[in-house]
Amino acid sequence: HVLDYINSWAEKEKLILLTPEEWFSKGHGIIGGVKGINDIWTPKHAKNGNTYLWMPLPVIADVALEECRKAVHKRTDAVHIFAIPSLFTPR
Repeated sequence: HVLDYINSWAEKEKLILLTPEEWFSKGHGIIGGVKGINDIWTPKHAKNGNTYLWMPLPVIADVALEECRKAVHKRTDAVHIFAIPSLFTPR
């Protein structure tokens, strides 16, 4: 299984498997937030050094890749692993 293989070399304690719903928040290191004085929401970020695993279906991989690109740009202290299954290949 691919997840077992990734767990064999990635640090399991820091590995976070993202669901599609989490691509837009947790994938960016956001773990919550609070509203400030002027009702402006300020995000709370995860600790440094987390490893995020993105495993999108091929049909939505472009969306996941775009969000991963933004997350890498914003949080350079995190590691992102991207695994896309190859479906409908000739082999």
